[in-house]
Amino acid sequence: MSLRTMGADAVLLVAFIAAAGAGSLLLGQDVNWDLQNYHYYNPWAWWHGRIFNQDLAAAQIQTFLNPLLDLPFYWMVTAEWSPRVIAFVLAIPAAIAAFFLCKLLLLMFGDLPRGQRVVAIASSLAIGVTSAMAIGELGSTLNEWPLAALLMLALWLIARELKRAETGPWSQASSLAWHQAPNLRPPRLPSVCAERCSSVARTRGQPFAHASPTRYGSGWP
Repeated sequence: MSLRTMGADAVLLVAFIAAAGAGSLLLGQDVNWDLQNYHYYNPWAWWHGRIFNQDLAAAQIQTFLNPLLDLPFYWMVTAEWSPRVIAFVLAIPAAIAAFFLCKLLLLMFGDLPRGQRVVAIASSLAIGVTSAMAIGELGSTLNEWPLAALLMLALWLIARELKRAETGPWSQASSLAWHQAPNLRPPRLPSVCAERCSSVARTRGQPFAHASPTRYGSGWP
């Protein structure tokens, strides 16, 4: 990879981080129910050795979810970072996911004429990052975006190697995915997404308040 390519990637990633962070700040502070139930409690209890001996399912069944994804949020809150800084940082995984989606689209549409390529990449990227769930969970503790970032990284790595090999499966797989996509959509997906998004939307738009450790649970007995 040339220095020019690395520089372009760095600029693109910074742009995505700035856009995601700004979007998170515009949405307001995250106050979703899962955060109040276990996204702070789980890492706190695990970090202090309480989750399996002193506390008995304090966060209901979610007590037993892996707390590692919530550790960064827990550390930021206990360090008393500004809520706006926390909201910005929590949006970084979304920016990383969008970055690798963009790189994947560059591979997929790289053979198109310049004008068509720009339109295809821009429209696909917009569709990919502006769904109701994508926006509703931006900068939140719901942890879908970190997993999406890892998934997009994996897809890009696979696509890059297939492209480098210049073998048939890449074009065949793309064609198959394009023609089979309508058959893979669950019939209730729009209604399920609408129900989920309406609940997520109600957890944002709150004014930023100081995220003190006491408020989020370190004062629990």
